Amino acid sequence: MHGRPFLPGASLGNSETARFIGRLGEADCQLRPKLSSDRWKPAGIVAESYLIDGCIELDEFAFERISLGLVHRGNAELDIEGGLLRKSLGRGGIFCLPPATPITIKLSQADLTVVYLLPDLIPGLATETITSRSLMPQFDPDDVQIIYLLSLVREELQNRLSESGRFLEILGLGLCQHLFRRYSTKLAGYSPYRGGLTPRQLRRAQEKLMAAWEHVPLATLAADAGLSQSHFCRAFKQSTGLSPQQWMRAKRLQCAREMIADRHRSLTSIAGELGYASLSHFSAAFKQAIGISPNRYRRNLLT
Repeated sequence: MHGRPFLPGASLGNSETARFIGRLGEADCQLRPKLSSDRWKPAGIVAESYLIDGCIELDEFAFERISLGLVHRGNAELDIEGGLLRKSLGRGGIFCLPPATPITIKLSQADLTVVYLLPDLIPGLATETITSRSLMPQFDPDDVQIIYLLSLVREELQNRLSESGRFLEILGLGLCQHLFRRYSTKLAGYSPYRGGLTPRQLRRAQEKLMAAWEHVPLATLAADAGLSQSHFCRAFKQSTGLSPQQWMRAKRLQCAREMIADRHRSLTSIAGELGYASLSHFSAAFKQAIGISPNRYRRNLLT
C-alpha cells in the first residue's frame, strides 16, 4: 500500500480500498498509450495519449500523482469517490484529480491526453502554493489555460522530431502553477489572490512580448497594465499558467516550428522575425529546446 499523498489536506475518500496506479494504462492490461513522453523522460511530468476504440470501463482505482486529462473526441464518464461526484466529459472536457482520489472511468470511442505531475516539480514552485493549500478535484470546461497547455502537450507528443523533453518540463511547471493558484483550497494563515488579467491587459502584454521576442522588463509590462510587478506576475500566471518569460519562450518556439515547416522561408529570415541576433543564436536556442537543429528539423519534415 502506498503512503498518503504528498499534498497536505488532499482528500483520501475511500482510497484505502482503491488500487493505486501510476498511469491510466495500469488500470487495465489491454489499455496502452498511443503516444508517451517516456522516450524523453522529462523531469517532473509524464504525458500520454490514448485512443480507445469501442468502450472500456476501468474499475475503481486512485492515481498516485496529480493527474489531468483532456478529451479530444468521444466520451469519458467519471465516478469520483464512490459516487459522491459524477461527471460526463465530451470533446474539450477536462479533469484534474489530486493524488489518492478514488475514481471509476468509462471510456467510449475516446481520444484523450493524460498528464501526471510528479513531486519533482514542487521545488520549482513558490512555497506558499504547496505548503498552505491543497488541490481538490476539478472539471472546469471554461478553463482555457489548461486546455491550451494540455493541447501543447498533445502537440509535443505528436512531434516525433523532438529529441528533448525540455518543452514538456516547461508545460508541466505551468500546469502545476496554474492548478494550485486557481483551484486549491484555502488553509489557515494564507489569503490567496483571485482573478487574472483582463482580456485587454493580457492581449497587450502578449503583444509586447511577441513584438520584442526577447526579455521585456517586468516593470514595463506591469506599468502598461497599471499593476504592481508582483500583482502583474501573479495575474499573468493565473491567466496563462506560465510566467511572462515562460509564455514568450513557448510561443516563440511554437512560431519557429510553424515557420520552419514553410520551406519557402529561409532560416535566416525566420531568425530575424523571431528577434534572434543571428542565425547561429537561433540555431543554438532551437536545438537546446527541441534537441535538433532547425536545418535537421526541416529536413526531417520534408523527407
